[in-house]
Amino acid sequence: QLRIQPKDTPHRPQIGKAMAIQKRKAVATSADRVFKRSRAKASEQEAEPEPEEEQPEQEEEEEQQGGEEAEEEAVVAARCKELKGTHVDEVKKLATGLGLEIKSKTKADLVEAISGHEAAARAAQRAHAARLREVVVRKKEELEALSLPDLRARCAEAGVRGMLTKQARVELLLKAWQEADGVNRGLREMRREERERELLGMGKGALREVCERLGVAPYAREIMAERITRRESEAGRFSRPVLEQEPKQEAKPDKKDKKAGDLVDTLLASEATRKAELERNRKQEEALAKKVKELRAMSVEELKKQLARRGREASGKKEELLEALCGALREEEAVEARRAALRALGAEELKAALAARGLEAGGKKEAMVEALMAREAALADEARGVGGGARGGGPGGGAAAPPTP
Repeated sequence: QLRIQPKDTPHRPQIGKAMAIQKRKAVATSADRVFKRSRAKASEQEAEPEPEEEQPEQEEEEEQQGGEEAEEEAVVAARCKELKGTHVDEVKKLATGLGLEIKSKTKADLVEAISGHEAAARAAQRAHAARLREVVVRKKEELEALSLPDLRARCAEAGVRGMLTKQARVELLLKAWQEADGVNRGLREMRREERERELLGMGKGALREVCERLGVAPYAREIMAERITRRESEAGRFSRPVLEQEPKQEAKPDKKDKKAGDLVDTLLASEATRKAELERNRKQEEALAKKVKELRAMSVEELKKQLARRGREASGKKEELLEALCGALREEEAVEARRAALRALGAEELKAALAARGLEAGGKKEAMVEALMAREAALADEARGVGGGARGGGPGGGAAAPPTP
């Protein structure tokens, strides 16, 4: 449609067109500002950390700590109740055995002192277990941080060859480190680092007093700390302490670090087994040395009688007789240890062992144990080429070391 403009307003269409252009520019500018503000808010929200992800882990740690405290309180309460129901003389005897002062103390005081002492021992045991775990985890993380070529080089030094995964190499190196007494060395190094930090936090005057007490010439704080820790290390301060034997408690699985916990728990369990085996071997060696000393005091005739009772050849010089008798005693100890291991098995396990050896599986438990022992003794005689009649029927019968089933 055509609009006829008056003659006196020739520029009105141009003015309307200019105003429309300005409105479009204003709308575009405001929209651009809105979009910029929305993008800025979105980037700020993306940049802000999300603390909610850490909350479940913190809550789990707090829950675990609270559970341990509640469990300890329950143990202390049960122990106090038990001691309160014990006769006062027995309580005093127990306190004396723990090295506690019993003079001018009531039964309630003794109960509190004993429960506190036992609680402190349990806390020390838990702290020691935590330090062991920390040492193993630290070594594991150190190995996992190495590159594959470095792991190959270390495995080659340890005599390990072949195409292995990185995890397998880490496990093999961890086992080699453990067998080389790496756990105890790690504990010593940890104690040394803690002592060094403690000394570096002391003032110069206190460090000078420590140096004078140890006979070390002080020059600078770092030198004093290093010399003190070196002298204390030589004196055995960071060696593994001898703790009192505590009743064994069932190990509880750690909720944290479940992915890496299997390897660490396995290594810690094998470390405890290794130390127990070393301690058992040491005691056996001490007992054998004591027995040898007693045998050396015997005459030649007495040694021959001991060998004859065990069905052994009784001829030769005193040293030969002594060596033969010691060998017989070792075999007897091995037999008794095997018998004890079999007695610790259940009836079903004994029946399975008998069936695997082609023996009749039935009867009383002691009869099944003796049947297995007789079978293993016969196998040992066959391996040595000895006839069944050469064993003798004396107390030493069945004294041959049994083979591993």
